[in-house]
Amino acid sequence: MTNSIIELKKACFAYDGKPVLNDLSFSIQRGEFLGVIGPNGAGKTTLLRLLCRLLSPSSGQILLKRRPITKLSTTQIAQTISLVPQEFNMVYPFRVSEVVLMGRHPYLGGTLTFERDKDLNIARQAMKRTDCLYLADKYFNELSGGEKQRVIIASALAQSPSILLLDEPTSNLDIKHQVLIYQLLQELQQADGLTVVSVTHDLNLASIFADRLLLLKNGRKVKLARPKEVLKQKELEKVYETNLLVGKRTGSKTTYVLPDPKPKLKK
Repeated sequence: MTNSIIELKKACFAYDGKPVLNDLSFSIQRGEFLGVIGPNGAGKTTLLRLLCRLLSPSSGQILLKRRPITKLSTTQIAQTISLVPQEFNMVYPFRVSEVVLMGRHPYLGGTLTFERDKDLNIARQAMKRTDCLYLADKYFNELSGGEKQRVIIASALAQSPSILLLDEPTSNLDIKHQVLIYQLLQELQQADGLTVVSVTHDLNLASIFADRLLLLKNGRKVKLARPKEVLKQKELEKVYETNLLVGKRTGSKTTYVLPDPKPKLKK
């Protein structure tokens, strides 16, 4: 596709010879919100790590802005792609403001100072937009899981990426902040042209906010299409190996997915 920002061409990856991702070929469009869904072990997190070159494919190719990602420097990738991991541990007692400012590192030319007004302003706006500015002077390790998650997302936004990768960004958040984060991501996507790729187990949030969904199982692409075309009951039940209720709210085009507590489906 002519508007693609990332392209995968028959990309494969294996850990110790065991295949994790198999023959993935698809494009991610500039400015789109792509949700990545699928059961545990489907390869979702591994895919994100490939997209930001934390891992390299065992075969196949990944292009970033039409260039092989393996040909780009670490700084070039860091100024384009930011990753929000599912878990983030901080060994040293940094304050929240310092953690968020770490997102500016790709722009500091190897220096260790964060004193530039531009960097401070960008970090402050990132904290404000993720509702964690009031935590700026607290130590990161003293925060709740949900507070830590918002701070890490703020740090990723401070990196000023054109592509934001997120691994379960709302797993530790209450409903209010789940919605806040996804509304923020959608706002950045629509207003700033940010490309968002979010791995999630929440099919309902994915249905509401994603432009397209990539459904994976056993490291393979099952389907890539608009949410209403991916969230089909029979296909989801086969992929997730459980009974589900899939439908639409009255007066809404959004598809919902709920567990249906019946006996397990036969494999």
